[in-house]
This record gives sequence, structure tokens and C-alpha cells, in this order.
Amino acid sequence: MTDNIRTLEQQKEEFKQKKLLASPIAGLIAWLTVGISGLIFPDKITVWVLFIATGSIVYLAMGISKLTG
Repeated sequence: MTDNIRTLEQQKEEFKQKKLLASPIAGLIAWLTVGISGLIFPDKITVWVLFIATGSIVYLAMGISKLTG
């Protein structure tokens, strides 16, 4: 078994090199959903879509980050 011990500085540099696109993509999906809902549905339904979409951005981002690596 090999020891794969990296210093904190090495881990920090690896983290900086990763592309962090999950949150912006999740926000885009959520706000597009709200926008389309505003065009199609009445205001009462759009308010619920807005409430649910803004609360789900973090969970969407976690799912997207699992898919994108």
C-alpha cells in the first residue's frame, strides 16, 4: 500500500485548477425554470416554482458536480 500524502498547499493548488461550474449551471437551470414558468403559468403557480427552484439550487449543484466529476 502506497502512502499518498499531500501537503495542504498541494491540495489547495489542485483545488484551484478544477473548474467549478456546477453552481452556475444549477443556477441557470433554476432561473430558466422560473422564467419559463412565468411565461406559461399563472402567478400563483409561478410563486411556488420560484420558491422551490431557489431552494433547490444547492441540491442541483451537488447532483451536477457528481455527474461532471
